[in-house]
Amino acid sequence: MTRPGIPECWPAHPHVVHDLAVMACSRHYASYAVTPAALEDWHRHGLPGFLERLRDRLGDACQPGKHQPRPRHERDESHASTEMRRSRKQRHRDDIARAAERAPTTETDETNHANDDLHERW
Repeated sequence: MTRPGIPECWPAHPHVVHDLAVMACSRHYASYAVTPAALEDWHRHGLPGFLERLRDRLGDACQPGKHQPRPRHERDESHASTEMRRSRKQRHRDDIARAAERAPTTETDETNHANDDLHERW
């Protein structure tokens, strides 16, 4: 296992290029902060988050000298399969049905009409 870091083939991975640009920009602006809080935030949250995303997206692929154009090809193919798309659509329909069951019914309450004109003014 190698140390976590940016692979030498990083220009071939658009998501890494974009993340690096964001990290460089946020680090640059953090260095101009009046207090060290922004730099601490970058080191505690920004950098570890970037390394975690890098690890999630590349996994063990793209070790030194072993570039893989699509390291997560199998995961991408599985995600795009008809079975998985149908499963996601069904979960979405189930969520909508549950939300409709839980939605409060609209009953007229005479005590709330006293404030109607107040809300209309705003």
